Amino acid sequence: MGRHEHLAMLLDKRTLGCHHVSAEQRSVAVGIFCREYVKYAKTAELWRLEQAKAEKELEERAERIVTAGGVNARPAAASSDMMASGNTFTTTTWSDDEDDAEEVHAPATSIRRDDELLDEAKRALKAWKKLSVDWREIFPHLKDTRKEGEALDLTEDLMQLDMGKFYKHVERMDAGRQVYGNIPAMAASSSGQLGALSAESYCERILSCANNVVVSGNTLLFDDEVEMLVVLRMNREFMQFMRENYRKEAREYLADANKARE
Repeated sequence: MGRHEHLAMLLDKRTLGCHHVSAEQRSVAVGIFCREYVKYAKTAELWRLEQAKAEKELEERAERIVTAGGVNARPAAASSDMMASGNTFTTTTWSDDEDDAEEVHAPATSIRRDDELLDEAKRALKAWKKLSVDWREIFPHLKDTRKEGEALDLTEDLMQLDMGKFYKHVERMDAGRQVYGNIPAMAASSSGQLGALSAESYCERILSCANNVVVSGNTLLFDDEVEMLVVLRMNREFMQFMRENYRKEAREYLADANKARE
């Protein structure tokens, strides 16, 4: 597997268990995730910093325009006098506005250090692994595919899901990014992105899993034959259609292919 597949394997809650890969590959995937998380978080924080700066400049420009136009202009030396007289409406309004601006922009004054982001990556991944997902609750149609208590099939049931819906659900759960950090966002916009309907990326990882499980020590099949079988397994309805309508042709093709390999 490449860097993309290792990262996507952890971002995708369906394959997060990593039972299909070795402990060494899991360690490699975690290392890739941590490095990519730090880079992604720094980019995201820089973007938020620039957005906050642009908003602040826009607010200051609007205030200058209002003041220059004489509309609701704030007297320069009126603050202490008005506070003493008990009439605090005008100064309180302006003061609150300034305080709000400081509270909004204060957290985005700098980008966190790499070691801080690395610690966050590890905490977020740990929480992500512990997250229990009720797929039937998020995707009600799955209740009709399996009996109550019956495990969902990774290929037949989960591959076709619109994972964008799942990650939006997680973002609502963790709106402040305090638990899962940037993981939901990375699933949609990092080098390991899954996409709303992640068929291509998911299929690539399933093929990688198959090549790791079905190795030369336990099969006589060639790699391309293993891949073809996995693709057919993921397209069960197509496979059934071929059996019903092109059984003879399929057998002839396979026989010719085997002869060509001899």
